[in-house]
Amino acid sequence: MAQSAETGLRHAAEARRVLALAGLADAALERALLTVPRAAFGIEMAEPDAADGDAAAAARATMVHALGAQPGEHIVHIGAGSGYVTAILAEMVGVTGRVTAIEIDPARAEAARARLVPWANVTVLCTDGADWPQEPVERVFVSVVVTHPATAWLSFLVVGGRLVFPFGPPPDGAAAAVSPRAVAVLAVERRPRGYAAHCIASTPSTRAAGRLAAAGGAANPLRRAFGRGGLAHIRSLRLDATPETPRLWLFSPEWSLSYDPPPAA
Repeated sequence: MAQSAETGLRHAAEARRVLALAGLADAALERALLTVPRAAFGIEMAEPDAADGDAAAAARATMVHALGAQPGEHIVHIGAGSGYVTAILAEMVGVTGRVTAIEIDPARAEAARARLVPWANVTVLCTDGADWPQEPVERVFVSVVVTHPATAWLSFLVVGGRLVFPFGPPPDGAAAAVSPRAVAVLAVERRPRGYAAHCIASTPSTRAAGRLAAAGGAANPLRRAFGRGGLAHIRSLRLDATPETPRLWLFSPEWSLSYDPPPAA
């Protein structure tokens, strides 16, 4: 998208500052950040999913880097919001790839659809993120905080594919924003016999809506797990754990997180 020379220089400096703050050397992500103008997505406005500073932008860049998107892949983006991150993901997969952006709020979905017109490889759908993807995909990127991953995010992830999502216990009160102190971001890779997982940067995020907002049976176990710490030692996500399974960081009826890696192939 066309920019003035002054705006382009400012945008380039901002993108490189974000990557430096995140400690990332990612040429593909740098190109995407340089290509997508934040102002075109209203990032300077006080939107719930807008960057509130370089630290939040750096945390989001860390999440995109952890996704490891490659040209030609299909990404499902849950919680597209303004569409800014969707555009970055679209740049990462290129013209041979595609991004399906899911936004449950009709007004926000329509605004994102209009902003994303320059990216022909993006489809914006106004629907519940719990229902997507609906076919095998290489990547799933989630921009809203949940208490547990949706079944579709895991079941439709191909072997070698990655899922990145923020999670945490339900916040107290009715505020939409979630403190980064109560959120972790999990990077998951599907292996032949399970799901490897580790925690990465946290960032202020927006709570999920629709069916993704349901706490289920994970609320109290998550509160206890976050209270005792140990996030850095998580190595796998498990769907087959029981209360007697050893070395669990989290056990809940929906999902569990373990200190042990998944079984070898």
